[in-house]
Amino acid sequence: MGKGSRLSLVTYPVTSLFRENCSKSPQITDDELAVLKPYLEKIDKHVLTWAVMSAISADALNQWLALDEFLSIESFLTIVREQFPKKTDGSLSLIAVLQILSCHPKISLELQTEFKMWLQTRNYGIPDGYSIHIKGKLNAYLLVVVKQEHPREPLHLTAYVKIENKTPIPIFIKPKPPSLYQSHPENGAIITCQLSEDETLEEKIVPYLQDLLKQSGDIYLRGSPSTYNLVLEIFLPFDYLAESVDLWGIERIRRKRKLGREYRVIVRSYERLVDAYYAGKLESAWKLMKSMEQKVLPTCIRRLEQEKRYFYSILEQELTEQQSIGLSCFLPEAEAEREELFVALYETGVPLALWLRSPDFENDGMLHFEQLLCTRCLQDHNQLIEQLFKKRQAAHFCRNPENQWGYHAAMLLDNPERTPSLNPLKFGQ
Repeated sequence: MGKGSRLSLVTYPVTSLFRENCSKSPQITDDELAVLKPYLEKIDKHVLTWAVMSAISADALNQWLALDEFLSIESFLTIVREQFPKKTDGSLSLIAVLQILSCHPKISLELQTEFKMWLQTRNYGIPDGYSIHIKGKLNAYLLVVVKQEHPREPLHLTAYVKIENKTPIPIFIKPKPPSLYQSHPENGAIITCQLSEDETLEEKIVPYLQDLLKQSGDIYLRGSPSTYNLVLEIFLPFDYLAESVDLWGIERIRRKRKLGREYRVIVRSYERLVDAYYAGKLESAWKLMKSMEQKVLPTCIRRLEQEKRYFYSILEQELTEQQSIGLSCFLPEAEAEREELFVALYETGVPLALWLRSPDFENDGMLHFEQLLCTRCLQDHNQLIEQLFKKRQAAHFCRNPENQWGYHAAMLLDNPERTPSLNPLKFGQ
């Protein structure tokens, strides 16, 4: 849980050859499973969860997690034999999982051979060309949504994993005492908590993020046949858009690290996700950006950091008249000016904003900051995210990170093609 390659994560060019045979086959017998089970128990659980998700569905994987958080082979067999015995095409779910395992590069050749033999002796052979197609890197996204209608109301949190161009997968986390969070009574994908006046957003959300990052990595991504880049996209309400999310602290082994040092972090807007008016503005601006010639893109960025004194009250008008698709600036110190800045983004639908929280950095920093919004990065936003991540990392590796512009850089990037669907959730209601 994009703008990556449209190639499927796992492609089976000959699945149709099995379809008729599988759909008419009886359920696997207990004796056959007895032969298979010792080999399944040797499989890394991360690989097995990937195989379930890829071969059957994300729903099957989440049902397995709900049934048994330890993911035993017994509960796996319950899922593939009782809850999800067949795929939508009529083929047996267990066979589809085994077909993936028989070719998965993170499984030993010995085990791959055993699975192939098991399939072939039961007329589920693996024809030539049946394989997993591996990309160099997967583009994976952790989409974290934060809702708070009013400052004193509870926070409602939910999250999805999106892998390449596939449908976002909801993540279910069960709070364990003495957790600060509670599960939503009607939807296990939603977590709620209270934010008091003396607490920061970081204090409340970081523990949830740490759980999400571990679960998304372990359950949904670690078993992938390919390595992956994980982008953390946090949808924040309007009042929190200026939060220094990349400077939030997360726990590592005997260390506390900044979130932006460890992960590719960008901010997104909650209102553009749920409000039809602002979602429509964003869609229009996004289509305009996609229709532009590559060489024109850098000229459509409004660069406010070059202005010695700028009146943000005219920003909405300027962005509209210039048909801007992005802007860069120093984040205004005055709250009223910051509000004008983000209102202008919302009203014009501009999907991209890059800002610096401070002007106090080394002399050549401004040049490098402006070069980030180059033609290549504006054409491929994955490159833009990656380059910002590298600049942040480089800053944190320095003896004095605060002297580097990457330490102060933040980005809002709203891609309407990469959003979860919250309508069925009655989110936060």
